[in-house]
Amino acid sequence: MRLEAARCVRAVSAATAALCLLAALPGEGWAAARPDPYAFAEDAPTVGAAGEASGARQLKAGGRYRSALGPGAKGYYRISLDSASSAYVSATALPPPGTDGAYGDGVKVSLQTAEGFTCSYDATSFGSLVSPRPLVATAARLIGPAEGTCQEAGTYYAVVERKGSHPENWDLELQFATEPALRGKAPSAPPSDAAPSASAEPPAGPARTREGGTSFNDAPALENGAWRDRITSGTTLFYRVPVDWGQRLRIGAGIAPGSGGEGSEPGEGSRSEGSGSGSPTGQDSGGADPGEGSGTSSGDGSGSDTGTDPAAGTGRAGGDYVSSALELALYNPVRATVARTDTSYDGQPKKTTLRPMAPVAYGNRFAAAREEMTSARFAGWYYLAVHLNDKVAGTFGDRPLALTLNIAVEGEAQDGPGYAGSPQPSGLFGTEDGPGARGGPADPAGDADDDPLLGPTAARAVAAGGFGTGALLLAVLGLWTLLARRGAARAERRQRDASARSGQATPEPPSYPGR
Repeated sequence: MRLEAARCVRAVSAATAALCLLAALPGEGWAAARPDPYAFAEDAPTVGAAGEASGARQLKAGGRYRSALGPGAKGYYRISLDSASSAYVSATALPPPGTDGAYGDGVKVSLQTAEGFTCSYDATSFGSLVSPRPLVATAARLIGPAEGTCQEAGTYYAVVERKGSHPENWDLELQFATEPALRGKAPSAPPSDAAPSASAEPPAGPARTREGGTSFNDAPALENGAWRDRITSGTTLFYRVPVDWGQRLRIGAGIAPGSGGEGSEPGEGSRSEGSGSGSPTGQDSGGADPGEGSGTSSGDGSGSDTGTDPAAGTGRAGGDYVSSALELALYNPVRATVARTDTSYDGQPKKTTLRPMAPVAYGNRFAAAREEMTSARFAGWYYLAVHLNDKVAGTFGDRPLALTLNIAVEGEAQDGPGYAGSPQPSGLFGTEDGPGARGGPADPAGDADDDPLLGPTAARAVAAGGFGTGALLLAVLGLWTLLARRGAARAERRQRDASARSGQATPEPPSYPGR
């Protein structure tokens, strides 16, 4: 009897040890049993939001971090800046899926001096598309002869604020990026004819399958051509495209009933909505850089079919439709908005296009009168987020829709401006490998430890008490499977990225049933 009891204790101890191992692996532990709708950067440490500047935690240049904010809360984070590098802090706010939002629910990010002076800020909200989705805002501290403030080295604060009355806590992903000074004289503003022209749909062709990611961090690469995927109501899919100096990007998208297989993409007879841009829908005073979001506020997309009520209706000639059903949002390497548009859906194939980017040039940042150009200031990976309104399922059923993307990168790659140092994260303004699928800072433990309220380790430890030995063993098996799949996925993503940079076609990945 004692022998059996001892064996039982050892079995439980081994299972508990396995559970502790799972909890210690950042981002891996429970993903197999309960996938996160947004894939945070690997090894991104959790940093608590301080209620005032005196308690702010330090963020490291090049780092990505997890945090959270409650309703109406304001969080302070400390950063150290030199007097030569421009800095960009972005916050990706994640309203919980399945929760109702309001027009003004959103997030604001600002960069402030130690004395409380605001260098710049950016704000975004649900707007007319109240379906929960990642909301991204980016603030900047810019260095240059035309910048009169915030040029000194020292301590600054990134301040993230919740706006509106949404009652749930929102998770955050923070990114702190820096851009080094140039070795020589900065280029001048581009000529006026460099501004993007009216939208024109990129040329289509045979569509290849590419499964979208859930975040900036696991977004797969796309090269020129047509791509197909499936998208379900209430989800956001991320993709990324390499755009070099001197090149411009055009994107078209379509949805249609179907599963995303051959012949299910929107055809030539698809209805087409208007294009949208990254121009703010409103602007306040006090910002230092309108193009990078300084002093700007962006809410709903600027497509031609937006309204104050995104719910389903029957206002069109005898049929159901969902206003602002599909949203496209394009972000540059520092996660600042480049362009945005949305379109309605009435059960029939529908197309829309983003306004083309200006050719990427360092001097675009000086085109203050043309806000659609200032965000095209870096070479690197540009990110496309595609969201399908959660109201679509209630009107047309919860079957996935066929999604088609047409990608066109135009122009010959040119030499860059010649930086005097390296950006952080490394490779941020290049198309070689970049930070698109990489993790947080090189030494996360040295920058921020798990917050007692937000840290995942404590939460996992509490959850462990409710599981039996069998569940623990299943979790271990699930971890093995997850690690194998992630390893294969990383290898596949590296192959795709290499193909995207070379312009060569890549083999189609296998379809995954059940998506």
